Amino acid sequence: MVGTRRSTGCETCRKRKKKCGEELPECAACRKSGWKCPGYSRRWKFVDENSQLISLYRRKKYIFDDVDESRGPDWKQPEYVSYGPVSPEKEIPAPNPGYKPIIQCHLSTPSDQTCAALCYMLDRPESQTRFPVRSFGGFLEMIPSRLGRNVALDDSISCICSIYTDAPRCAPGTTTSLKLYARSLNSLRKSLGSPQARTESETICASIILQICELNLSDDMGRWDSLCRGSKLLIQQCGPTRFSEPFERSMLESQRAWFIVQDVDSERQCFLSHKHWRDLLETSRRLDVGKEPRGFSLRAELCEFLVEVPSLIAEVSYVSKHMDANDITSVDFANRHQKALLRTLALKRSLESWYSAKLEPQRPSPIFQSNDQQLVRADGAVTRMPGDQPKFAYPELLSAVADCVSNSLMVRLGMLLSSMLSISPYQRDRVDLYPCLGVMLRRRDAASQSLDIVRSISHVAAKPLDFGLRQLWANGTGNLDSVIEIGGRLQAPS
Repeated sequence: MVGTRRSTGCETCRKRKKKCGEELPECAACRKSGWKCPGYSRRWKFVDENSQLISLYRRKKYIFDDVDESRGPDWKQPEYVSYGPVSPEKEIPAPNPGYKPIIQCHLSTPSDQTCAALCYMLDRPESQTRFPVRSFGGFLEMIPSRLGRNVALDDSISCICSIYTDAPRCAPGTTTSLKLYARSLNSLRKSLGSPQARTESETICASIILQICELNLSDDMGRWDSLCRGSKLLIQQCGPTRFSEPFERSMLESQRAWFIVQDVDSERQCFLSHKHWRDLLETSRRLDVGKEPRGFSLRAELCEFLVEVPSLIAEVSYVSKHMDANDITSVDFANRHQKALLRTLALKRSLESWYSAKLEPQRPSPIFQSNDQQLVRADGAVTRMPGDQPKFAYPELLSAVADCVSNSLMVRLGMLLSSMLSISPYQRDRVDLYPCLGVMLRRRDAASQSLDIVRSISHVAAKPLDFGLRQLWANGTGNLDSVIEIGGRLQAPS
């Protein structure tokens, strides 16, 4: 029943049961009798439209289907779905070219518009080549359902979507993007000032999104490092119990490697190496086996080795400074030296075994353009002329990143091992455990090739990778040339 308006005169005439002439500004009957005329209200009457609805929906299969009014009333939409066996003699009718169901939804709120822009950015495969935002973590796909709750997250997503629209034009950052970035930083600052909003998952996510924005808009790695350290403090303050859900756990996995390498320079143990954090990540990794992309799995497994490096470097540095091969101060200190030596050796062998099983079989050979020229240095390393660009041969970007970090880490562990062996009081250690210099050189070149490939794909992904490699080699024991000199001296016959 659908209502249609009708007029019945003023309320006074209806009560007096008099005919109302509906004059303006008041009716003649009320004026003549001295009553106050209240005016005229529109009332409704209801009519039966069942017959019209039946004729309308008779031509539809679904309620929201558009109906071509040019068709006759007897036209029916062909059936396309059969739940029983299809006979080969039965011809299935082809869909009519003129039929096109349309369902329109208006984006009424700013959060709806931001959500639509983010989904568009994540769903376009071709956009990942120039703006590989998916490689930062799987939590990005869970953000649309969380928009509209936190101003800092909404503003940061608006900023990254604006940066995405600038990517095809290769613009470093338009005025709109810079204004949105400034607004996002201000919103994040206000959220951090609120005790309640500070610990929200959306606030932590906003700080991570702003890291991506910073990598796109600025070449100053110090700002990105500061944002990353801020995210680290927020996650550390929340504790491991807050990161048991998929969204929070994915954010932690996306930042895990950078949190670890930040502690290499300071030579202190990373908080992620504590037992309760490692138990959480190990349990999550077992639950996510086969459910996440291979690149994310490689990154998580590599972090299991990387998390041991800050404390190991601190221990090796301490032992190297306070111990000399010709002056053993105490038995306890000598035992500490041996424990650090065996720990370095065990980590190096475990990483090499994992690399041989997971990364080396799928590692592609370097592919260069036909006009590329290669130069071979005296140490056997292969370099290329400036301007040569390698072709992308890895299955995904994270595989190239994992390959670069793995080879760099194995070379770093080899250098730590050589440093410990150079001060070892036992000649047997020097002969049997010293790393192969040729292998270290090949791994160094492999890491360099992988880094060049990452740079050729995405400068945004290459920036934090460069930062991580610099942190990994901070407070080092010298360059590889010094290790070659030490190795030749140690392996020379006495």
